[in-house]
Amino acid sequence: MLTDIFSFRRRAWSGVWLLLIPLFTLVACGDDQSPSAPAVASVSIAPVLDDIPVGGTITLSATVKSSSGAPLNRVVQWTSDNEAVATVSSTGVLVARGGGVAGIRATADQKSSRVEVRVVPLAPVPAITGTLPAELIANATATTLTVLGANFTAASVVEWNGLPRNTEFISATELRVPLSITDTRHEGTGLVRVRTPAPGGGSTGVLSVPIVPLPSPAPTITRFTPSEILARTSSNVVVTIIGTGFTPATQVYVDDQLREVDYFGATTLRIILTPTDLVNPRHMKVLVQTPAPGGGAAASTLRVYEVPVARIDLVDPLNPFGAPWTWVGWALELKATPFSALGLEILNRDVVWSQSTPERLQLYPESDNLVRVYGAQVGNATLRATIDQKSAEVEITSYAVPQYDIVYSTGTGENQHLRLWSPWLGNAPRPLLTSLIATDPSPSPDGQWVAFTGTPKGQGPTGNPDIYVVRRDGTGLRRLTTSAGADVMPAWSPNGQRIAYASSRANGTLDIWTMDLNGEDQRQLTTSRLTMPVSGSGISATAPAWSPDGLRLAYVVNANFGLTLWTMAADGTDKLPLTSPTGETDNFPSWSPDGRYIIFMRYNQTNRSYTVQAVTPDGLTAFPFRFDPVPQAARPSYSPDGKWIMSTTSDPNAPSNLYAMPSNGEKAQRIMISQELLGARHARWMRKP
Repeated sequence: MLTDIFSFRRRAWSGVWLLLIPLFTLVACGDDQSPSAPAVASVSIAPVLDDIPVGGTITLSATVKSSSGAPLNRVVQWTSDNEAVATVSSTGVLVARGGGVAGIRATADQKSSRVEVRVVPLAPVPAITGTLPAELIANATATTLTVLGANFTAASVVEWNGLPRNTEFISATELRVPLSITDTRHEGTGLVRVRTPAPGGGSTGVLSVPIVPLPSPAPTITRFTPSEILARTSSNVVVTIIGTGFTPATQVYVDDQLREVDYFGATTLRIILTPTDLVNPRHMKVLVQTPAPGGGAAASTLRVYEVPVARIDLVDPLNPFGAPWTWVGWALELKATPFSALGLEILNRDVVWSQSTPERLQLYPESDNLVRVYGAQVGNATLRATIDQKSAEVEITSYAVPQYDIVYSTGTGENQHLRLWSPWLGNAPRPLLTSLIATDPSPSPDGQWVAFTGTPKGQGPTGNPDIYVVRRDGTGLRRLTTSAGADVMPAWSPNGQRIAYASSRANGTLDIWTMDLNGEDQRQLTTSRLTMPVSGSGISATAPAWSPDGLRLAYVVNANFGLTLWTMAADGTDKLPLTSPTGETDNFPSWSPDGRYIIFMRYNQTNRSYTVQAVTPDGLTAFPFRFDPVPQAARPSYSPDGKWIMSTTSDPNAPSNLYAMPSNGEKAQRIMISQELLGARHARWMRKP
């Protein structure tokens, strides 16, 4: 048809040509614009637009498709809804005009698509006018440098000596950067520059910041070594002055007389006192003085005394049961007490603390004779306390903090509740459950749940305890037992499938039972009774503890002659005695993770002492785990890795403390949670989830 039209044109018939113009226009549109042509179903714009700087251009294209997805040849109209920000030509060329957001629309046959473009203004060129402080002190502490100027943006970066630093944007005229001690270690100058990245932006010139010497500090006197000097000595005495702010120019005056001084650093000076200085007991005046610039003076007194120290007792005042230890990052207090030859305590004596391995211990003296020791590294270190040239030493072991949580019950009466503690985090214990009177916690093997003995509040002594479970975050509380008897002392099996417990539901005396995690499939394993007790059941059976393989249970049998330990198969068969003490009672068994030992509390009724004992599962070998009687042997419990044993105060009428010690028995027990923090009972190690 177009060929025919062009042949008409060659004939140059003007009248015919005018008649054919409408026909040409109709035909030139092609089939896409005929009444039967496919309708436009979608219009899409490419490419996807990123941020464009002012003055930037980009060519857009539009794809027109039918409902079947076939591309269509259509005329596309381009428009911008904010030409102050961006304009677009009829051919899709976009030009960024000013900062802001503009919508660009492509329209074909009343179908359109819209995209937004963000036009970013060009950043201004920054400038520096100064810094605060205007100068820095060499070898000072870390500081913050404020850079003053103009045209700063949130993207501006401060460079210190050519290196970019973490920059805090305050305003268009202020930026801040932290400087470390290393940045100002040497005297001289530091070079500051600010760079603002494109679009726009740029770099300032370099500003020099003076780094000036540190003025001499004002001296202080902390203590003397020796802290006291015996009068009428026949030899010279070297006195070490411990303090701060000493310099090589610092002078020392003794009773207003200038003395020769040896400088050993900013914290240590030494002088020599002669027998002439020590003729009479008195408080000797010692003055240290550092000349300007800076500097100053400090005075103290050094006692010249009569009574010598014969011995020093160096112990942990809270745990005087054996060799002290600590966990890395944990504190241990030690007290040095001097005594005369007559055994009388000598008061008001300064102690000089030292150690064999400084990298393993950190010392913080708290008073004249008390020091707080923190474990810094795993290992042993010898701590020495020296008073008047008399010393006492003790070896301190720092262990890695156990990577387990501890769940325990605390409080008294109706305020008894559970708490969860994570010593590896160094945080405070947090309440786990307070809605019930909660005791006897037993964590699940995966550390997600805790079984416990719970009693509704307000029921008083007649309350009916049952077994409950709750998640470690305190949610998901479920009651597993509903019998009329008492259900207490739950113990979670190693495979996590069953819970053993003691119940009086059968005949009013406690027996060992097991059940599944839904409180179903309840099985009675012992048959205690008050008259004619059965072997292996006695008049009551309590405190079940699973073996690591889950095949046997250790438990406590109360017979006429006292409490003894037994084991039995997990189905209640094969009951075997473990202990048969005379004049003693055994309670609270706990298996070692490797299954080799069962530790328990033994109470000697004759001397009323408690010890932690151990027995092999066959009952043939029993031995004292700790030879020294201790008041905290109740509920001994192995950590999951077998390295630690935890126990609590044994006397139920005494304040409750939580103790821990290494399972190899080489170190004594020490308090982990004291009664001042509400104390702890029934404590159990708990895996982290």
